[in-house]
This record gives sequence, structure tokens and C-alpha cells, in this order.
Amino acid sequence: MKQDPLNQITELICGIADRCIRLIPGSYPFFRYMCGLLHSVSATDAKRQAKEESAGAGFINKEVDAGPVLARKADDAGLESREPIDVDPEPIGEAVASLPRSPHPVEKVPIDELPAERRCWTGNDANRRNYHGRIPEGENPVHLELHWKKNGKAPRKLVGGFILDVAALAKEGYLTQDSSGGIRIRFIRESDGYVYIGRGSDKRIPIGKVVLA
Repeated sequence: MKQDPLNQITELICGIADRCIRLIPGSYPFFRYMCGLLHSVSATDAKRQAKEESAGAGFINKEVDAGPVLARKADDAGLESREPIDVDPEPIGEAVASLPRSPHPVEKVPIDELPAERRCWTGNDANRRNYHGRIPEGENPVHLELHWKKNGKAPRKLVGGFILDVAALAKEGYLTQDSSGGIRIRFIRESDGYVYIGRGSDKRIPIGKVVLA
């Protein structure tokens, strides 16, 4: 271990004092007091340095030990910040149900959903594949059960049940005004079996299909 400068001075003075005592026996009490005082000061200084060194080492050890803890805390904070945020999604069914339905002037429905008081018409290919139904002005909507047949003697076949928005059809130009003041609704079945509602080939809506033998 490296020797402290104060200890070196103390040993040097004590060595000189020892030689002086040998030469001058009467000076022993004085030199003994001085050597004792120097040894006491040296011992006190050594203890103080030892305490300072141990305190410094402890502080360094605390910083070293605290390092991993702080690192772990930082990592934990990072993990917490990366946790996904729970968001309650809107159910798909409810989202679709909330969308407004686009209105259509012709709605096809099962026959059993039509009211008992409904119109029941039957088209006929013998009449140039045309059928003209007539309703009084102001009747809206029209609940219709529509059939079709090959000729007057053939059995009829169901085209379908329909709810007609007469006001919308008239506004869009699919209906014509009757000479008696009512409204005429024209149906036509093409050779491929498709049935249309409208005024002509350039202004019509497909509403169903029926194949006749």
C-alpha cells in the first residue's frame, strides 16, 4: 500500500528525535511528546481518509446497482406505452342496418305478404305479349299479383307479387295517362321469358321471368 506523506514525515522526525535522545539524554520527555503528537495526528488523518474512501465506494456501488433497476423501469414504461388500445368496433350488422335503403318504384314480394285486397292480373301472349292494367288516378301504392299464360285456353303461371309505387313510376315516365282520366300500366313478356313494366322498349323495368310451354 502507498505510504501517506504525513506518515513519512512523522517517521523521519521520530528517527531524528531518537538520535538526539541518544546524544542528549535529558531531551527525552520533549521528543517523546512531539512524536506522540505526530503519531496521533497521522492516525486521525488516516481514519478520515479511510472513511471518505469507503463512502465514495458505497456511492459508486449504489449507482451501479441502481442502473439495472432504472433500466428495467424504463423498459417497463416502454412496454406499457406499446400496449394496444382496446376500441369497441361498431357491429357490422348495426352499421349496415343504419344505412338508408334506396327506394325502388317496383318491389317484388312473396304472394303471402300481399294484403287480401289486391289486384290480380293475368297477361296473355295472344295479345301480342302485352297486357294493360288500368287503375284510377290517386291509387298508390298498388298491390299486385301478376300471372301470365300462353293463350286463352292455357294454364296461367305466376310471375310474382309486387308493390308498385305509382307516383314514382309516373314521375319517371314509365306510365301513361288513360283517356278516361285513370292510369294505364303496361306489361310485356319477351320471347326469352322476361317480363317488363313500362311504356315501350326504350322505357321499361324488368320485374320477373316466366317460361311458358
